[in-house]
Amino acid sequence: MAHQKEDEIEAAYNRSDYLEQRRPLMQWWGNYVDAARRQALLGAEEPLQIVEGE
Repeated sequence: MAHQKEDEIEAAYNRSDYLEQRRPLMQWWGNYVDAARRQALLGAEEPLQIVEGE
C-alpha cells in the first residue's frame, strides 16, 4: 500500500497520531454531519440521494 512505510524499523518507531494535521478535517466532518442532521430534522424538501457512478 502506498501509505505504508517501506522500512519496518521506521514504521515501528513512528508513533505519531498526526492530530494537528487531522484536526481541520475532523472539524469539517463534524460541521457537515451537524448540518445534515439539522436539515433532516427540519424536513428538507430534497433529501440527499445516493447515485451510482460509472
